[in-house]
Amino acid sequence: MSGSERPTSPSVPELLELPRLPNARKDAAAVRNELDQLLSERIPKYTSEDTSLVVFGSLARGEWTSASDLDWTYLIDGQANSDHLVIAQKIRKLLDEHKDKYRPPGQTGTFGNMAFSHDIIHQIGGQNDTNKNTTQRILLLLESAAIGRNNQTYERVIKGVINRYLEEDNHLLTQDKERYRVPRFLLNDIIRFGGHLNSELQEQISSDPNDTKSNLVNYIRGQTKLTPLDILAAAVEHYSVAKAVGEELFGAYTEFLKVVDDKASRQALEKLRAADSRTDATFKHITEISQAFEHALDLLFFENSQLSPLTRKYGVF
Repeated sequence: MSGSERPTSPSVPELLELPRLPNARKDAAAVRNELDQLLSERIPKYTSEDTSLVVFGSLARGEWTSASDLDWTYLIDGQANSDHLVIAQKIRKLLDEHKDKYRPPGQTGTFGNMAFSHDIIHQIGGQNDTNKNTTQRILLLLESAAIGRNNQTYERVIKGVINRYLEEDNHLLTQDKERYRVPRFLLNDIIRFGGHLNSELQEQISSDPNDTKSNLVNYIRGQTKLTPLDILAAAVEHYSVAKAVGEELFGAYTEFLKVVDDKASRQALEKLRAADSRTDATFKHITEISQAFEHALDLLFFENSQLSPLTRKYGVF
């Protein structure tokens, strides 16, 4: 199909207003506000100039459902003291008192405790960069949100992470200094940022290397403030993705949220034996959803004339 024959791409609002997505976003915002009120009443100093309570996953992405876990970290950017441990313990105890509403994190130990900015920022790729540390750093960039209005620590640490990645990149611009290059060290951990195609970013190239780096840091930080669905919807609109592809992509995802939010469906899947999976109606429905989502992603990344070259260059190692 030629570019002139391609159906009009669905707009960002069209995609993000599909059934269930607006409610999931409203529910997530409400839960974040409720958490702030609860914590402020019981633990008045739960945030400070050097601490932030950070949540991850569906609550941060704006996809909250009745099946969502509350993954959280007490983020510390400063000298450790005994108060930090006491507050983290109080937060854990308070949330455990309300575990019927806020399902606790898993048992891996990645969430539900303290994390220190020094490890997150300065251990990138180092010998002591543990799986837990890497997971928290990547999710901090990809799907996190600070609870409460005092988010100084949260913002400072995220920009610190981005700066640290860029410090390892000797050349942020192309050889002719007319375009930004894709930061390779950052790309090794997260394949998400499309600065190479962003015309507004390219117009901010400066003869001052410090300004060049600062512009890129601010751009990446702006991207990390968006949810994955925000970025996906913008890509569908910006890169002239066929309307049917956009609708299939977001339609499959909203249907997935519907199943996840349905108690009967979740219970059926939890009780399902592997031997019965191919004949079970709920499992077959989930399989169909995943196949539709995968099909739409294939068309987006491998068939789109603007994105497919970048997929081959940066997404396939």
